[in-house]
Formats: sequence, structure tokens, C-alpha cells
Amino acid sequence: MAGAIYPLAPEARDCMAWLQGTPASAENLYHMLQKEAFPWPAETLRTAFMRDDHHFWIQKADPCRLEAIKHKWEKITAYTSQNVQGMSKRAGSRKGDRSDCVERLHKGKYDYRRFLKRFAVPREEVELDTESFDYIFYHYGMEHYGNMPLIEPLEYKEGHKLEELVIAIDTSGSCSREMVQRFLEETYAILNEKENFFKKMKVYIIQCDCYIQDVAVVTSQETWKNYREHIRIQGRGGTDFRPVFNYVEQLKEQKEIRNLKALIYFTDGDGIYPRVKPDYEAAFVFLREESLKQQMLPGWAVKLILEGGSHEH
Repeated sequence: MAGAIYPLAPEARDCMAWLQGTPASAENLYHMLQKEAFPWPAETLRTAFMRDDHHFWIQKADPCRLEAIKHKWEKITAYTSQNVQGMSKRAGSRKGDRSDCVERLHKGKYDYRRFLKRFAVPREEVELDTESFDYIFYHYGMEHYGNMPLIEPLEYKEGHKLEELVIAIDTSGSCSREMVQRFLEETYAILNEKENFFKKMKVYIIQCDCYIQDVAVVTSQETWKNYREHIRIQGRGGTDFRPVFNYVEQLKEQKEIRNLKALIYFTDGDGIYPRVKPDYEAAFVFLREESLKQQMLPGWAVKLILEGGSHEH
């Protein structure tokens, strides 16, 4: 029964008293169960703490709710896997295995795709929605003309679109032209999916080593392709990430950027990071796991790995 409060079994109360002062995280309890550290058999503990007989599992679930839950956990897993991975790199010499299970779920380009999709903004586009129609005209035709529905497609269609995006490219000596082209190709493949970008999108592509070297504004697929194919890497100096963040703040103050959702920085990770968290998400994308040098990666930054191999959509 919903809202019912069940009394604890005597064994459960004894166990909780025995654990007094011990960190009772799921991870600690799991390891204690593995090592059989409790003074009670596992079956006794299972019976004492069992709270769900699972009889609700046989009920038919709402498909819409299941899809919403699935989408929510995909976002949580993609975000958590990267941040847990980043924390494990900064933990010094302490051996740990917390990130292993999460990392195996989602790696590389899959995480990058999910990251971009997290910043999709619902907007109405002025185009015919052929998958929906006005039910008023439909019923009017059925009632007055006899089995002749009047189908009037809706003029506006809502889709999840990425409004504004800043892509920064580390042009120090460690990032080759081929690596940058590959990164832009993967990014374009994600944005080019039907429900993920406007016909008129606005993307700033910034080249920076320790200074801003080049800024390109992309507003169409054609200009993106042309930039990617004819890109000329400028810089080849040291690496400082701060000029890009400062430049973005200038664009926001000048109202050139009004709804920035994400800044994506393609780099090997070896550079000077900003100390202050920006008011938008910032992700640092690395080509290979083994080449990372991001011990100083700030806690607010998201780390993404762009794995090798073919693209899958």
C-alpha cells in the first residue's frame, strides 16, 4: 500500500546499530557484503531489509513515462561518466574502481553526441508539420461531407534545436590539421541530424593558442563544410584557454550571443584553464584517452573523449 510504514525487523535494527559510525554508502555496503564483513548471514540481511515484493512489476507501464525515464537516465549517465572519470584522474595515487562500470556503458563519440543533445532548445519553426493536422477541420469534413476528412497540416512544428554554439580549437603545436578536421567532421555529423540544428544556425569557430588567432561565424551547412575542408590552422604557440572565455563574455556583452548553451574546446588538455566557472556549460574534447594531460582540468568542466573509428548514427 502506498504511503505505508513498515516496522524494521529486529535484525535490521541490530545491523544499523552495528554500523553506527561507519560510512553507509552503497559502495561501502557492497564491498562489506562481498567480503562477508557483517556478523549475520547474507540471507538474514536480505530478509531483514527486504521492502519490495515486486508485485507492481507485472503491471503494464505507460510507454511515454518509460521513454521519459530512459531519456533522463541517458543524460545522467553520459554526464556522470565523464565527471567521475575526471575526478578519478585527479585523485592522486589512490587506487579506485568507481568509474569502471559507468565508463563501460558509454564511451567516446556516444558521449559527445549526448552532450550536444543536452543543450537542444525547443523552438517553433515556420514549416508544415506533415505528421500532425488540425482536428477541427478533420471532424468538420467527416460530419458535413460524409467520410471526407479535411486535412490541414499545422504550420508550426516544434523541434529541439541547438541555437548558439561556440567551438574553440587549440592551435598549439600538438593539434594537427587532420585532427581538427576529424573533430569538425564528427561535430557536423551530430548537428546535421534532422532534429538537431536550424537551417540558419549560428556557430562561432575560434582558433586560439595563447591568443585568439581566428574567428569564423558559421550560419549554414555550406559555410561549415567549406570551413572544414579549407581550414588553415593559425598559431602554433603555447596553450591558454582563458582568451576564448574572455572573448565569449565580450560577445555576450555586445549582444552578439544571446542564448549560448555550450562551449566546446578541442584540445590535448595541456594549458591554462579559467578559474571561474562560466554561466554556460563548457566541455573539453580530447581525441584519445591515453594522450590526456588534464590534471588541472577544473571541476566544473566536462571531459569528453572523441574515440577513433567510423561514425555511427
